Amino acid sequence: MGKRQNTFYIALIFLACQIFGLFVVNHYRSNPLPFGMETLPDEGVLSLTKFVGMLVLITIIILIIIKLKKPQIWKTVYFMGTTAAITVSLYAFVQEYALLIALIISWIKLNESDDFWHNISEILIYGGAIAVITPMFNPLTTILLLGFISFYDIYSVNYSKHMIKMAKTQSQTGVFPGIVINKNKKDQSVLGGGDVAFPLLFASTFILTPITSLLIALGAFAGLVIMLLQTEKGKYYPAMPVLTISSIIGYLISLFIIF
Repeated sequence: MGKRQNTFYIALIFLACQIFGLFVVNHYRSNPLPFGMETLPDEGVLSLTKFVGMLVLITIIILIIIKLKKPQIWKTVYFMGTTAAITVSLYAFVQEYALLIALIISWIKLNESDDFWHNISEILIYGGAIAVITPMFNPLTTILLLGFISFYDIYSVNYSKHMIKMAKTQSQTGVFPGIVINKNKKDQSVLGGGDVAFPLLFASTFILTPITSLLIALGAFAGLVIMLLQTEKGKYYPAMPVLTISSIIGYLISLFIIF
């Protein structure tokens, strides 16, 4: 599979994650989350601080698991998180069958080295995850978060390189959180889960204005395509700076359309 084909598939799956995710987020705008789950309120900068702290803690835990060489712990945690997110997404459509289907998909994801099932599960994951955390954010705090994540992405990929180590280790254990093409081949292409989730979070904060949400998603999609076409085989790149800028461009374009 050539570079352009990989780019096409990754970008297409990314767009599917964004569009499906917005449908799920919009559903929970007027419906409660399943099983009595509660969302955290928007507390402005305090919510942002809490969320960044949570991300730092999760990263430290993953690095410790990698250091201890305990892949089974990571697989268990990942299975639980994946099942929870998929359940929230599917509950918007199939209610009482959501948990059972989510358990089956998560099991297949962990036990079958197959691009199709892996990426289908990725499409289902982000809507559920973002539906839970969107109420914590508003457009301003989301932009601040995207800015922070972009600088962190540059540092962790180009300088400390711990993000590369995490990605390689997760790929080797078969539980990489993100889009994967050619999962069992040397010419594997990947896009991290954060690169999918954070543009969706930004778009979701404008869910009351569908055209804005859609243009943010399309802006991120266009930025991703441009970036992927410029990459070199075998190298890792910080995607968030490009996705942040292109998402904001999509938002600015929407202002001209609305006003």
